[in-house]
Amino acid sequence: MTIEAAKEKLHSLIDHADEKKVLEILALFEGGEEKSGYVYDEATLNMLRERSAEYLSGQSVTYTIEESMEYIRLRQL
Repeated sequence: MTIEAAKEKLHSLIDHADEKKVLEILALFEGGEEKSGYVYDEATLNMLRERSAEYLSGQSVTYTIEESMEYIRLRQL
């Protein structure tokens, strides 16, 4: 495959990709050489995706760092 054909194929894939795939591709390119070497298993990735979706949809309860620290301080008394 020529470089031109590869670029054309990538453009086509990106043009037709869903949001998740586009962001994954972007992360791949922006990550460059800064890879940690750690690979998450599929179960962990699914759990992280689920938690992210719950957070973004407002289904999960979240707290600011200040609220969390206050909770911890109150429990130490």
